[in-house]
Amino acid sequence: MYQTIKRNSIRKDHRIDRLRILPLTPEEYCRRWIPKLRGIQPDERGYRQACIIELARITTLKENTINTWGKDFKDAPRYVQAICRMADMLNQIREKATFSDNFPDE
Repeated sequence: MYQTIKRNSIRKDHRIDRLRILPLTPEEYCRRWIPKLRGIQPDERGYRQACIIELARITTLKENTINTWGKDFKDAPRYVQAICRMADMLNQIREKATFSDNFPDE
């Protein structure tokens, strides 16, 4: 009657499923998205602060906490890499997706 679902039973043959398990460091996330989202390049003034603000937005952590992760965010907790990957995938979807004018009320 009921089917038992195994923890690792999700198919891994879809590109999204393979991609979501790969870590993405905060530094890599910032390099990829800060120029697109904020219009600031890595060598420009304000880049690190823009990274801190964006990382705070996606992790819901305080900016002061993120600031303690070091110059290149190397001291970030490991779980932040999974959050960065998920935010990266969502940003990619946002770039590609189009919605009707009355979304989500359809």
